[in-house]
Amino acid sequence: MRKIILTITSAILTILLVSIIYLSIYGIKTDNFNTFINNKVKDYNSNLTLNLDDVFIKLNLTRASLNINTENAILLADNSSLKILNIDINLNAFKFIKKENSIKNIKIETSENSIKNITSLLNSIDYDFSRFILYSQIKKGLIKFKLVTEFNFIEDKIDSFTISGNIKDAKFNLVGNSSLDNINFNFKTKDKLTKISNLNFRYKDLNLLSKNIEIINEQSGNYYINGDIENDKAMINPNIIFNFANIKQDFLSKVDIPLKSKNLFSFSLKKYKLKNLKIDSVINFDEVYFSNEFKNLIFLKEGTINSNYENNQFNADLVSNFAFSDNLKLNNDYRNNNLEINLKAKKNQNIKINGNIRNKKTFADPKIFLNLFELDPNLLSEGNVNIETDNKFTFEVQNSKLKNFLLNSTIDLDKLQFNKKIQDIFYLKNIKTKLTFGDKLLKLDLKSNYSLLDENNSESDDNIINLKLNKSDPKISNVEILLKGKNNKINTKKLKKYFNFQEDFVRGQNIKLDTNSLINFSIDDKLNIEKLAIRSDLNLDNLNINYKSNLIKKYLENYENKIVIKKPNILLDYSNDIINLKLDG
Repeated sequence: MRKIILTITSAILTILLVSIIYLSIYGIKTDNFNTFINNKVKDYNSNLTLNLDDVFIKLNLTRASLNINTENAILLADNSSLKILNIDINLNAFKFIKKENSIKNIKIETSENSIKNITSLLNSIDYDFSRFILYSQIKKGLIKFKLVTEFNFIEDKIDSFTISGNIKDAKFNLVGNSSLDNINFNFKTKDKLTKISNLNFRYKDLNLLSKNIEIINEQSGNYYINGDIENDKAMINPNIIFNFANIKQDFLSKVDIPLKSKNLFSFSLKKYKLKNLKIDSVINFDEVYFSNEFKNLIFLKEGTINSNYENNQFNADLVSNFAFSDNLKLNNDYRNNNLEINLKAKKNQNIKINGNIRNKKTFADPKIFLNLFELDPNLLSEGNVNIETDNKFTFEVQNSKLKNFLLNSTIDLDKLQFNKKIQDIFYLKNIKTKLTFGDKLLKLDLKSNYSLLDENNSESDDNIINLKLNKSDPKISNVEILLKGKNNKINTKKLKKYFNFQEDFVRGQNIKLDTNSLINFSIDDKLNIEKLAIRSDLNLDNLNINYKSNLIKKYLENYENKIVIKKPNILLDYSNDIINLKLDG
């Protein structure tokens, strides 16, 4: 009898052990848990139904748990569905037997599903109009994910959850007619933090990449989002950047720019409305062209823009080389030309710009700069000069129009010749100029060596001219010229046409002239000289004068109507077409 009992007991234990081993390794197929699983789904939301295939149960002795597994299930709500590749439910075995809350965790892995199906399913479960508007902008895409949920079966609530997966070939419509296309990324959400990695998408003709984006669920319906985004070098229309910041501009050409950028951004979503957008960018470009309205004389090369957008305000600092337009046919190395610009723009306000532009010596037609500042190019004669400039400027742009323009410049030229219709007395060289130019203001302070009546005079290094021009009236410019000169060789015939000497008063001769003179006049918008006044202290080596005098002949029988004055000093005062002369010699 004892032997029989031992045999039966051993057999039962063996069967139990084999069953436990089998349950632990292979599990068994059962439909007893189908109702259990569906009830849990219904407990979450009564609109949900889970279509199950085969359900398997495994035993984990080391953890005293039961593992329920099913594959190829379908979650349904109204006409929407979610295809599920695998479901694992881990139960506390003892609490399950006691019919208490026993779920320890749930792991769900989906098949690849349409994002539209997922959003439709979510709307069916818990409809929210704001979320519906957001979801409606998703036009296509595929999603696949894994969900791991940990439960507190004592309090019957979720302790934590993790969801990870990827999205492929999605499309999201933006306000207006634009969209984000070919969206691909990986994501991982743990509780209130979502991380997006390896994001790439296309905006218009621009391919964009992001290494990392974080989304923090601060409270229901409110999110804080920050991350990075960049693009490899591509041809980009500059208006894309300004349109994104909601800034109107017309000072850049519509020509596409080859550029690459790196950007850091952050913003908040409150009830699906964008708030507190902030963008920090570094943009590197090859070339940028200005629009024709802004005098397409130069274009930028090999530059960098550091920009910030925050609180509806856009600030940018640009550092670049620049080259002169090919149309100008200049011999110039753009690496010697530098431009620095600071731009500030705020919605519904003028764009404020200030900066500095400078270039090393460039062989150029100076009329280019007169055209740029809308001055009459006929002030100067034909011919190129070497020019070097350093210019500080500030202005505002309102509806594509310049406002409050102010320029302070230092301009150095090797030579400068005025239009002979204006004057051909002075030929300038080694010119250093300070210029202030504004909407209703023009001030010029020019210091230079000069030649008098002869541009080839080799003695001009001893001659100094200081010209000051002040234009506060749109039609009149006041000019003051201070002249100092030494040993200027002059033929008096050239001098006669500027003064009302009697035709034969001064004999034609070559003289050497030292001068210290102050000249004042006004010039109108038609280049007419008015109010000419000259005060001069002139010293000559000699002066021959034709002077008929019967009185002198009365006393000097050999007088031939000629007077030769050695080392004369002449004090000249000319105004209102009247000349006063005082001569010592």
